[in-house]
Amino acid sequence: MIGAIFEAFPKYEFLDEKLSEPLTNIKYSTNVNLIVDLKSIIRKCYRTDVNAITYDPKIVIEDISSSILNLIGHYRNYIYKYGRYTTVYFLYSEQECEALKEIYPDYKKYYYDKYFRNKDEFLNLNNIIKATIKQIKIVCKYLPSVYYIETSKLDEFVYFNYLIRNIVNKNDVNILLSSDPVMYQAMNKNTYAIDIKGNNSSIVTEFNVIAYLTGKNTEISGNLLNLLLSLSGDEQYSINKINGYGYKKSFAIIKKLFDTQKLVDKTYLSYPASVMNTIDITKENKELLEENYKVIFPIQLQLQNDPILSTAFTFVKRKGTMKQFKELNERIFLLYPLNLNAILRGEQLWEKANVKKCTVIL
Repeated sequence: MIGAIFEAFPKYEFLDEKLSEPLTNIKYSTNVNLIVDLKSIIRKCYRTDVNAITYDPKIVIEDISSSILNLIGHYRNYIYKYGRYTTVYFLYSEQECEALKEIYPDYKKYYYDKYFRNKDEFLNLNNIIKATIKQIKIVCKYLPSVYYIETSKLDEFVYFNYLIRNIVNKNDVNILLSSDPVMYQAMNKNTYAIDIKGNNSSIVTEFNVIAYLTGKNTEISGNLLNLLLSLSGDEQYSINKINGYGYKKSFAIIKKLFDTQKLVDKTYLSYPASVMNTIDITKENKELLEENYKVIFPIQLQLQNDPILSTAFTFVKRKGTMKQFKELNERIFLLYPLNLNAILRGEQLWEKANVKKCTVIL
C-alpha cells in the first residue's frame, strides 16, 4: 500500500475512543454511512515519494485503487462489530464546478493548477490517478451498497450536505473521511469527520470543529464555521484571507461579536447584513467577505439544483454473482488483492453460501 494512503486507515483502538458510543447507541437504524471525500485521499498521493515511483504504472494504479477500495473493508469490518451495516459513498470530481466558477472565477484554481494542470511535475502521476479513478468506478458497480458520486456539476460540499439531509435516514450515523474544513460545515449531531492523518488522525464534530481548527478552548459550535472560513479563506479553494487573518485572528473577531451578543451561534442560510455591519473591516473587505461566503457555503446553489442532486442519488440495481465479483478481483488485482471478507462484511446476501445471485449497485 502507498504509505500516503495508509493514513486513511487509523487503528480500531483510535476509532473506538470517539465512535464506540454513537455506534453502540444508534436508535431506529442499523446503518452507518461512510462518506469518502476522495480528493482528501488522492491529494496525499501528490508527494515526492509517490511521484518518484519508476516501476510499471499499471502496478501503481493497481496499488492505489486497491488501497482506496480496501478502505471499504477497513471501516465495514470495524462498524460490523457493533452489529451495524455500512453504506459507502465516494465523492469526487476531476474538474471544477462550473456553477461556482461563475460566482468566483478562481474557485479551486490553486488545487487544480497544483495537481491536475502541473504537467511538468505531475504528468505521469496525473495519468495514473485518472486511470485509478476509472478503475474504482468500474469496481464500485459490482460492490453492494457502494456508490461513486460524480461531483463535477456542483461542489463536493453541496453533494455531502444534500446527502446527509435529504437522502440518508436521519437516525443513521455518518462518518466522513475528509481533511477539508469546508466539508465540515455540513456536519450535524449524527456526523463525525475523520481528519485523516493515520494514527494522528482526529475526530471532528459540529461541537468541537471551531476548537479543533483554532486550537482555542471554546464552546462555539460549527454553526459559525462558515463565517470563520469566510474570514480566514481557504488555500485549496483559492479563497483569499481577509486582512491576512488566519484561523486564530478570525476566531478572535467571532468571539468578540459572540461575547457582546452581536452574533448568535446559528447557521446563516444567507449572509446577514447585521453581521456584516458589526465586523470592523473596510468596505472593500466586507465585499470580499460576502463573496467568500457565497463560495465557502454555497447553500443557495444546492437549493437551486435539487433536480441534479436528486438524480445523482438515484441508483439503478442489477443482478450480479459472487463468481463474477471474484473473477473481476482476480483479473484486476493480481498483486494487491481486495480483502473480500472485509469489504463484504455484513452484506447478508453475499455471505449466504447458498445464494447464487445477489443485488449489486450500479
